[in-house]
Amino acid sequence: MGDVLVGTCSWAEKSLIESREFYPSNIRTAEERLRYYAERFSTVEVDSTYYAIPLKNTVFLWSVRTPEGFIFHIKAYGALTGHGISPKTLPSDLKGELPKEALEKERLYLKARALIEELFRRFKDSLIPLKERGKLGLIVFQFPPWFRYSKKSL
Repeated sequence: MGDVLVGTCSWAEKSLIESREFYPSNIRTAEERLRYYAERFSTVEVDSTYYAIPLKNTVFLWSVRTPEGFIFHIKAYGALTGHGISPKTLPSDLKGELPKEALEKERLYLKARALIEELFRRFKDSLIPLKERGKLGLIVFQFPPWFRYSKKSL
């Protein structure tokens, strides 16, 4: 039987920080929070990646700020699971591929296969620092309630 890893969803979740019950008062930055969290837990689910593709340097910093053996489980970017996303979260160079009215919407549901494939490539590429250091766990693809099993869905 494999190891059982214990962790939470995010080391920087707003209510966790505001409760002032987990982090000591002298722990104030994201870096300090991650280091403190990783001393107590062996894994975390990163929820922020659902809202935007992380910068590769940010992911690199996660990997070096945690001890050997720490595992990051990553939530897939919402555009990759059929959820509506804020157009603001799209990479700047890809915004030009969309009509102006699409970029003005509060939620954008992407359908263009080539665009989704490019977003997936970038998402996957952003996680390389974790993979290289043996810290990448699973990627959680949380599909919307209206997602149904079908050949087309696959």
